[in-house]
Amino acid sequence: NYINVEFGELVNEMDAIIGTTEFNGTLLLDTNYSETFLVGVNAADTIAVILGTDITAATGIGQGVDTLGNATTSAGEIDTLIGVVSGVRANVGAYQSRFGFREDVINTSIENIAAARSTIVDTDIAEEQSKYTTAQVMTEVATAALAQANNMKTSLLSLVQ
Repeated sequence: NYINVEFGELVNEMDAIIGTTEFNGTLLLDTNYSETFLVGVNAADTIAVILGTDITAATGIGQGVDTLGNATTSAGEIDTLIGVVSGVRANVGAYQSRFGFREDVINTSIENIAAARSTIVDTDIAEEQSKYTTAQVMTEVATAALAQANNMKTSLLSLVQ
């Protein structure tokens, strides 16, 4: 009789958990939960979370364990419920992995954008202008040297003739 009372209390607690477990105001375990989450910058970057199994429909445990027949029936119902909960748990784990992957992608994008922005913002304008001016002067010097080299060739040819 005590075991039957404890069993009844455990079933009541299980029903309470099913009836109160929620996310964002929506009960997760006593409905066919279905939500779509935006996980990127584009409208197509979504993950549809569909749990699809109404755990309360699979429960049906209420016979108790006061007789051998009721205990056997309840044990079978508990085994069925464990299978349903394990399936839902596996789906939730898969969704967690997908969300984790998307989080890593988004964090990498944020880091790359921050690095690119830093490169642009941190550019020392005076230093870059100085490098540009130096490159311009070097180009002009090289052009002048080439012109003089061409002049020398002409002078040498006139001496030889």
